[in-house]
Amino acid sequence: MVIDKIPDTVSTVENQLPLTPQESGKQNILNRLPANLPEQLGNYVRKVQQEEDEYSQRKGLPQHQIDKRRTVKGRFFEMLARAEMQEEDSAQAAELLQLLHNPEDYDRNRELVIGRNPDLAFVEVDEEGITIKGVGEVKSGKHLDRRCFSQLAGTGIRKTLERTVAWLNRHRGKLEELGLEALAKTEGEFKVAKDFKQTLVVPSDVDSNPLSLIDYRDFPDRKMFGDFLKLLQDGQRVEIKKSSFSSNEINKMVEVLLPEIKSD
Repeated sequence: MVIDKIPDTVSTVENQLPLTPQESGKQNILNRLPANLPEQLGNYVRKVQQEEDEYSQRKGLPQHQIDKRRTVKGRFFEMLARAEMQEEDSAQAAELLQLLHNPEDYDRNRELVIGRNPDLAFVEVDEEGITIKGVGEVKSGKHLDRRCFSQLAGTGIRKTLERTVAWLNRHRGKLEELGLEALAKTEGEFKVAKDFKQTLVVPSDVDSNPLSLIDYRDFPDRKMFGDFLKLLQDGQRVEIKKSSFSSNEINKMVEVLLPEIKSD
């Protein structure tokens, strides 16, 4: 199975017996990846291509073939980050992400408008309800652009979560019927934490200094650049975390996966 080949592509794993603590940690993360990883990635590629085709059709544009490798790499890094950052991934967090990424599957009346959606969700469940403590954005590149700024800014993901929480509270009694069984089983209300924080996950070899992270070429507006820099330097609002995996390791694993992914 291709999933069994993945650890061998991590450069420092294959020649070390026994594994160092660092490599053992990587192995544990890889072990948490789904056994049907190529199938899941293939389904994702098809979904992205379908959305691209539908957009082109609506706008009267010629069809555009997405970059399969880039799409797979981005999604695979998300899955790695989820396996690492959410070791005890709760059913509620997983269901919340499903709702955010596929609102049409649950919101039959199309009330819920999703703008920006996160890659990871961190929730706290207690007798008072479910609190969204934070979310994570996974970036496999070396630099951050204006799109990332719009995701992290106050008008991005947080606004989406506030609308989603309001929708969940309005439909509290019908969540199980709508297919949100894990969220339906909790008591209390849904809310976004006052100390809500966004986590930015980057490869281990990426310079995490905010000034180095921002792609200044994508910010001709100096004020926007300054606002983004200030946001990334605000540890109360944004935390920058490094993945256990480097860009080179991620690229090697993607090369192993690509021949196994059927997306046509």
